[in-house]
Formats: sequence, C-alpha cells, structure tokens
Amino acid sequence: MTNYAKALIAFLRQIVVGATTIEVYQSEQVPDDATFPYLTVEIAQGDAFDTTYQTVFLWCQIGASRNTAEIQRAAILDSIRDLVPNKGAKLQYAGGMAMIYRNSDFTRYYNDPDDNTVIGARISLMIRHYEE
Repeated sequence: MTNYAKALIAFLRQIVVGATTIEVYQSEQVPDDATFPYLTVEIAQGDAFDTTYQTVFLWCQIGASRNTAEIQRAAILDSIRDLVPNKGAKLQYAGGMAMIYRNSDFTRYYNDPDDNTVIGARISLMIRHYEE
C-alpha cells in the first residue's frame, strides 16, 4: 500500500459517530466478518500536480428498524461533511501532500443493488496532489 493510500485511509478513519469509529477498507478487501457501518474506497493515486477523483461508499445495515439505519447514515454523512469542509482538507504523507475537496454531487444516497438490507451513500472527492 502506498504512503498516499495509507494516509487517505487514516484520514477517513477520523470519522466517529457516537463512540464508534467507522472502519475503512479498500473496495476489494472487505473482510467477510466486517461490522457495519463501514466505508469502502478504491484508491486512485495521482502524480504530483495531478487531480484525481475518489469515490468513497458508506454502507449501513438495516437491523430491526430502517429508520435507525437512515439516522445512522445521516449522522455519518454529517461527520464526513465536517471532515471535508468547503475549503478543503490537507492530507500530508511521506513523499507528498494532497488537498481533498468536495466534488460536485459531494454526497448522495446509494443503496446496495444486491442486498436490500444494506443502505449507503456515495461520497465524491476531488484530490489535488503535490510534491513535498
């Protein structure tokens, strides 16, 4: 895993709702026993002075109440909005630095197309990469 990938995952792991830290996995590396809610991200590494676009997915499981899962999803999205303000957020890592911005259509509800017990959201980020 690159320094950038490690830093981005650590950045996203700052999301805490209540006393729960939201786990972050690379898209193809979600363990079978992963506990909901969690985020998935497919890392798009850019060269210095490039702009890349990252899509992060939030996944919440509907338990006894769909309403409870929807409240949880909304709270996590609020935390993500706080983590990535309109002016952007700085991400430093060994060998470089990136600025993380809200992309157009920053957050949107998105449910699992294969499992109707899982609801989620799509978070769209624009990332500008710089050299140190």
